[in-house]
Amino acid sequence: IIPTTGGDIDGYRNTGINLKAGYTYSDQLKLSLTSRKTTGMNEFDGWPSAKQFSDFSRLHNRFSADYNSADGLWNHVFSLADSDFENDNFKDENSQSVSNGSTSSDKKNYQYIGSRFWQEKDQRLSLALEREKEVFKQLHPYEQGEDEGKLVERAVDSVALEYRFDPIDAVTLAASARNDDNDFFGKSNTQRLEAIYNQSDNLKLRGAWGTAIKNPTFTELYGIYSGFKNNPNLNPEKSESWEIGLDALLSDDQIQLSATYFNAQLTDEIGTKEGQPVNNDGPSNRRGVELSSSYNLSESLLVSGAYTYTDSEDPEGIVEQLRAKHIGSINAVWQVKSDTKVNLNIQHNGSQTDYGPVKLDGYTVVNLNTDHTVSDKMNVYLSLTNLFDEDYEQVYGYATLGFGANLGVRYKLK
Repeated sequence: IIPTTGGDIDGYRNTGINLKAGYTYSDQLKLSLTSRKTTGMNEFDGWPSAKQFSDFSRLHNRFSADYNSADGLWNHVFSLADSDFENDNFKDENSQSVSNGSTSSDKKNYQYIGSRFWQEKDQRLSLALEREKEVFKQLHPYEQGEDEGKLVERAVDSVALEYRFDPIDAVTLAASARNDDNDFFGKSNTQRLEAIYNQSDNLKLRGAWGTAIKNPTFTELYGIYSGFKNNPNLNPEKSESWEIGLDALLSDDQIQLSATYFNAQLTDEIGTKEGQPVNNDGPSNRRGVELSSSYNLSESLLVSGAYTYTDSEDPEGIVEQLRAKHIGSINAVWQVKSDTKVNLNIQHNGSQTDYGPVKLDGYTVVNLNTDHTVSDKMNVYLSLTNLFDEDYEQVYGYATLGFGANLGVRYKLK
């Protein structure tokens, strides 16, 4: 990878192992397990050494059990997940690797979701219980301070309730509420209301209103980096948003059209000032339109497209950083044969600004995926990313990966 800052070529290596297994104990009970291990190396330019690199390791495990009652009126899902991340930085001094700091974090998540249907499934009541615990620690020999080497723990207990019902055949209404009890930020409540009206078999109108909250990251609160100053006094971001939209089916259901207008207002949005994350004074506004369409050109070819226009401003009326006004995509799925499928995807991201401000040019990336079924148990796939080796940046100074190819095999043991 060739960055825009510094004239050297920065290397990157990533090796991953993925495991996904499932077991159907009965018609009512299904068990699943996923595990992903990733290790790698990343070179970058930094201070005080012009050339630095990091070794990183990620491990994620998740187990879930899904139970459905024989009459289909009860559904229970219980899951356990654990994510572990370790990163060690080094600087290159006279071809010797010298320790230059480290970061480690661990996240454990316990979740239960239960649903009860009645009146021929015209009504549903769902309950979610969740507990999440995070641990974070960072060392940096050149940035000593009160947060140097501090082991930070944060836990949150959550309860959510949703009621969804159809008062008449053409209308669906839903209301949900969530309470989060965070041992650092305290308690918070969020809500959401939804309404769907099926005017006909081919036209659906919908609307929604809701509130949300997002806590600062550990990096923003306690991160220790050269040229970066953490802020342990950050407040959570809060938002209130609403949207209206419609979905239509045309030409004997061969063409599907969707349009959505959205409007959101954020308070205490976290921005950057003089190298430090801060809560913005006053509200930030986002509004825009999402359009999507799909067309069955034939029984074997489906083409779809999507476009989003976003108008976002900070409290001072300045366009928000790293938020492109125009984003679009085109996707084509071709069923070449009964056992072979090809997927072509084109992604376009318009120009945007980064901290500085610096303008980042827009870019278009083309990806191609093929999938071939060898037998009932074996499947072979090929993935080509950034097919034309587009040179672009999503963050100023950090070039992204060029052309890549992945070849894989999926095999069912039973």
